[in-house]
Amino acid sequence: MGRNNAATVVLCVVAVSCSAGTKLSGVYTIKGEASGQNLDGQNLDGLSLLTQLQQVVTARASASIHHAATPEYLSNMVTMASNLARMSNAGISDSSNSPFTAIKESMKATITNILDVRVDVDFIGLKRRMEAFTKLFSACETQFAKGNQAAAAKQQEVPCLTKRHASCRAVEAVKFADKNACNASLQTSRLVQTTGCDIVIHYGQDESTSLCAPKLTETAEQYNRRMVAEFKSRLDTIRSQKSLCQNASVAVSSQQNACAKEERDLQQQRQSCNRIQETLDSKACEVGMMMNSTCQAYQACRTQTMYSWSLAHNTTEWSVHSLRQEYMTLRKVECLLDSLGAEQSQLELCLTQPYDGSHLQVNSSAPLECQACQTLAELPGTPEYEQAVFASLPPEAPAAPCTASCCIDI
Repeated sequence: MGRNNAATVVLCVVAVSCSAGTKLSGVYTIKGEASGQNLDGQNLDGLSLLTQLQQVVTARASASIHHAATPEYLSNMVTMASNLARMSNAGISDSSNSPFTAIKESMKATITNILDVRVDVDFIGLKRRMEAFTKLFSACETQFAKGNQAAAAKQQEVPCLTKRHASCRAVEAVKFADKNACNASLQTSRLVQTTGCDIVIHYGQDESTSLCAPKLTETAEQYNRRMVAEFKSRLDTIRSQKSLCQNASVAVSSQQNACAKEERDLQQQRQSCNRIQETLDSKACEVGMMMNSTCQAYQACRTQTMYSWSLAHNTTEWSVHSLRQEYMTLRKVECLLDSLGAEQSQLELCLTQPYDGSHLQVNSSAPLECQACQTLAELPGTPEYEQAVFASLPPEAPAAPCTASCCIDI
């Protein structure tokens, strides 16, 4: 039958009054039109309809949290409430004496005490779940900030070590020059020693034996006096040259000792500089590894949290939409229940007017973009590091090969 066709239906209603506990019964003639349901020729039992509605409500009330209301449930709620209102509006002039009053009060109490509470509980649960992700993202950022702060604090030690290392190498360069100067002096002393001692060793060997031969014109006494004077002169020369040789040997020995000390001082200084450099390189490695581990941990935290957030975001959006639909449906059902015994226009208004559920809104906006990671531009052992840290070192005191942990694979 069409919507504009009037119908007469005999309705037998038996309802239970929640307050008095007495049975209310009566026979009513309904004149009206069905909205979405054709009531013409149907015998409808109000208690049965109420029972069905209560069963639907009870099933919803017993559902677990976040269990979304189905479209069938919402449609049934509106249909049943609309039918109850039409039964009342079709032939009851005094709704205060109608058994539908008990239905109305029972259903409104159910909506207020069970269904609205369930909507609120579900909404709060969804809201807290998304708020938890805000804390998780914040934890990622906090962890990232702490890691960068720790790396920055350790990085502040690098410039000081760089200066110490440069100063140490400058001293090493001076000691290197001192050692070279000492070696040059040693070479000079050895030349003097060789020259002086060779004279002593080879003195007179290049002369002919004719020196000792007597001259034709000299007497034996003259020959003897000449030989004594010659030997005395040569002995004085040999003694003088021997003294010079001994002095030169002492000077060479002393210079050797001095150069050996210069070499030891140089090696000790170089070892000290190498230890400072090892500390410097290791510290730079620690900074680089801290930055890398902080970046990796941050990216892992963000990736895992973002993945979980994406899943929760999709389900939350759908769940909030479902709760909003349920909330607006409950408001429509309340309006229909309040329209029992009212004018037909009030019933139509309840069915057609919009209901606002915009307050059921969870902030599930996308989190902030992932921050860019900071990495150490120059790692020990790389040409960039050598240029940045050791370019100003004197050529006489270059940096030692890197032995820090991060240099092994380079």
